[in-house]
Amino acid sequence: MVLLLDQISETINNNTVVVYSKTYCPYCTKAKNELKKHNISAKIIELDIIDEGADIQQALLELTKQRTVPNIFINKTHVGGCDDLLRKIASGEVKKLLEANL
Repeated sequence: MVLLLDQISETINNNTVVVYSKTYCPYCTKAKNELKKHNISAKIIELDIIDEGADIQQALLELTKQRTVPNIFINKTHVGGCDDLLRKIASGEVKKLLEANL
């Protein structure tokens, strides 16, 4: 588990936007489409198509206390899921998080 948490931390630290997702999840699709709509590129990790996906999801639960996907990080900050992302885009919080990286 420690190695997975290190791997997750490295991914979050090396990418401005990270989305842990599943290909068949409608909320994941909605979140990814919303990011695209706002021209926000993201590192997408599809947990259902990688061998350690279930273990990564378990490690994310420990890290974020969130069991579901999408599990979204912007500028090393845990944003939450799809509804959280949509709220934070509407409120301007996502823009502020992205600007903090400039």
